Amino acid sequence: MPGPAPKHPSLRARSRNAARYPFRVLGANDRLPEPPPWPLGPGARAQAELQVMLDRQAALDGKLAAAQGRAKASAQAAVNRHQLKVDRAQMVADERLEAELAVWRELWARPQAVLWLESGSERVVARYCRLLLRAESGDMSAQSECRQLEDRLGLSPLALMRLRIETERAGEATERGEVRRLKADRAKAHTVARKDPRGGLRSV
Repeated sequence: MPGPAPKHPSLRARSRNAARYPFRVLGANDRLPEPPPWPLGPGARAQAELQVMLDRQAALDGKLAAAQGRAKASAQAAVNRHQLKVDRAQMVADERLEAELAVWRELWARPQAVLWLESGSERVVARYCRLLLRAESGDMSAQSECRQLEDRLGLSPLALMRLRIETERAGEATERGEVRRLKADRAKAHTVARKDPRGGLRSV
């Protein structure tokens, strides 16, 4: 009687690759207790713009110090107006940093964060946080860069598959633990139980 049909060569190759490069399973407990420190400073563009405004503020302060009479009142008004612009720019920068840190904390709560820490990818993750906010505001260039980093960091199911990573949800971890305990209990019961001389089974 003929046996089962042979596997297609591509399936055999896939099986060999799976054995050679097994999936890494990240359980629900494989999470970092807290994220690492934020590694980036202000963005270069924002920092340059703020520096220009501060230089302008210094020039206005110089004019105010040299002004006299009615010119002094006009110089003071110019200083006050520009100070409001500087304060507004600083507030926007602070809000942007807080938004980046919120995304940073959210990302490092994922199971994949264990791998990022192992590979020293903190700055890559931080760049993704910054790009993500730009992408969500409509920056098409940032959207393209975000997709590339998502693949690199395993932030989508397909990216996880390519990286040979499997994540386990908390419910799945609990369920697998229960299955393991049940199997262990059954094995123990089977070992303990033995044949009774009168033909039955009794436990010791």
